[in-house]
Amino acid sequence: KELHREALETAEHVNEMLDEVSFAAQRLWTSGQRLRLSPARAVELCSLINMAIRSDHPALLRPACAYLCTLNQLLVVQGKRASKAIRWPVQGVTIRGGGLPAEHCAFYESMLGSQTPYRVPGLLATSLEEGVAKQFMLAAEARGEPVVKWIVRVHAGGAADHTLRCRHVNFVTRSHFTEQEFLFAAYAPFRVTKITWGQGYADAPHVIELEACMDSKRESEDLPLAPWY
Repeated sequence: KELHREALETAEHVNEMLDEVSFAAQRLWTSGQRLRLSPARAVELCSLINMAIRSDHPALLRPACAYLCTLNQLLVVQGKRASKAIRWPVQGVTIRGGGLPAEHCAFYESMLGSQTPYRVPGLLATSLEEGVAKQFMLAAEARGEPVVKWIVRVHAGGAADHTLRCRHVNFVTRSHFTEQEFLFAAYAPFRVTKITWGQGYADAPHVIELEACMDSKRESEDLPLAPWY
């Protein structure tokens, strides 16, 4: 109910729902409205969508895929739209903050230095602003999770040359918040280039550096899936 109200609260939002559905999907992704799953847990729409993807359950995937196909009209940049100016990370660096349970560290160690990338079974949100990533790191610390900082690199030349841009990521232009979000499409492939294990606190996090693959379609569909991201 609240999500529906939020989606229709301004004339701009109504016009998106009628004429710019992909932008409406983008704005919905950034909604702060939460669905209470239990007395102790309430989650935002973005988390529900990623939960549906990870579940791989047909009943959940059917509506999720309809939404994802709409959102991908903005995230998967190709053809004539590829040459349009978009906001690109400074020096090709974008940041993500969060938690990383200890049992999943071994997966990233196993991928370090490998020429084989892995895929993220969900949409991967990063930010052009390190301060935004730090907010998520502090939230992870408050939940009692070991804190991780992800440094994701795309080709720095993509700012000026659209042929050097990753094909499955874009800057979020319609948002309920100012998180400077650089959003990767579901199942985007990455390579682990460097790991620095910290103390797992917000002021001394683990740091995992990734290289975003140029084009998801060029990579195998049978790549390893990240157990946590």
